[in-house]
Amino acid sequence: MAVATVDGSPALYRSNTTRNVSGVDHYVKTLVFGERAGGRSYWALDVTAPDPASWKVKWTIEGGASGVTDYQELGYTWSKPFFARLKTSATTTKEVVIFAGGY
Repeated sequence: MAVATVDGSPALYRSNTTRNVSGVDHYVKTLVFGERAGGRSYWALDVTAPDPASWKVKWTIEGGASGVTDYQELGYTWSKPFFARLKTSATTTKEVVIFAGGY
């Protein structure tokens, strides 16, 4: 079994929405990072709460031959993620994360 390291550059996204954590409103924050040379996955953590023990995995994308069908061509995850708002219709925008597919 191979052990993956996490040495990719992290990127923090702060949403315009808030969530109450222990009686205090905090902006919803998501930390996204790749495994870089350690693997072919990107991870997103909900880091809204100030206590790291309560952080949760929001999603993960696994590339390579063993990955999800939509991401089999995803190579090593070297690139730093960038956040954007994508306009999907005249009245709708979606928050997205953009990253490269490998080398």
